[in-house]
Amino acid sequence: MQGFKSFVIGLCKNAPIVLGVSSVIILATVYSMQYLGDFEPCKLCYAQRYPYFIILVLSLLSFLTHGKIRTIILFLIFLSLLTTISYAIYHVGVEQKWFESSCSSSFKISSSLEDLLAKIDSAPRVPCDESNLSIIGLSLAAWNAIISTLLALYTLFCVIRLLVPVNKWS
Repeated sequence: MQGFKSFVIGLCKNAPIVLGVSSVIILATVYSMQYLGDFEPCKLCYAQRYPYFIILVLSLLSFLTHGKIRTIILFLIFLSLLTTISYAIYHVGVEQKWFESSCSSSFKISSSLEDLLAKIDSAPRVPCDESNLSIIGLSLAAWNAIISTLLALYTLFCVIRLLVPVNKWS
């Protein structure tokens, strides 16, 4: 049991590093795909990135703090992860045509040429309802939902662990 307690303490003690490095890897991957791989993101793809910037800043702050402040910061990271999970699930729903989005590729043909040109001009450059890349049958939005969920569970575990010290575990 002592070995397990040491493992849990170490796992959560390094949470700021794990979360910060994870954010850097995720952001580096999507920006590399965008600028080196020529995969242009849609509006929902951009929205899923913003929480990772917040997580990166919060993980740096968390690394510098201890006690209740670290717990609060880790909880804010958890909330940021829930935000990107929400965007990712919505994005998957748009890709699967479960939800409609303003950045979808579909529009109705109009009876006038002016209306048609206006709709074409206002259409998103990269539609949110089409996946640019699929890995093992899952879109990048689906992978973001999975990875973010795992990180959120890890973060929640560490928040709970900080609120209930290991020595109180049976």
